[in-house]
Amino acid sequence: MNYKIIENLFANIFQLVNEHRIITVIIWFAIMFFLIRKLAKKDNEWHLKDWFKKNKL
Repeated sequence: MNYKIIENLFANIFQLVNEHRIITVIIWFAIMFFLIRKLAKKDNEWHLKDWFKKNKL
């Protein structure tokens, strides 16, 4: 099979990220901030529900 298309796609993506490092880093941190914040909120709600169930008994 010819993987030249995929190879060119990844080369173009890598070149774009390499040229615009600062913008890429800012976007990466923004995405990670929102994903980790959402995950932490779900984990905190689950943990608090579990903790209150244990203390009522």
